[in-house]
Amino acid sequence: MTFAIAESICDRSPGATVGAMACAHDLTARDQEIVGCLAAKLSDKETSDRILMNMHTLHSHLGHILEKLGVHNRRQALKKMVLRGRRED
Repeated sequence: MTFAIAESICDRSPGATVGAMACAHDLTARDQEIVGCLAAKLSDKETSDRILMNMHTLHSHLGHILEKLGVHNRRQALKKMVLRGRRED
């Protein structure tokens, strides 16, 4: 599944919000903020500025998020959350 397809599924799924999908993966509120920035396609710099976090800490959080989701990259993380959200609708 491409990122565009995953994104369009999320857009068409009522209640398939980042927060709703993240709860199923034991992501903290801060993790959910970061995932929201990923979903919004913000760069690391934009994310860092938006949530007032330095880049080193952001990268540390991203690593923990990927580990919690059992994936290897950001695209897989978003795809997994979108697909999980669809099953829970």
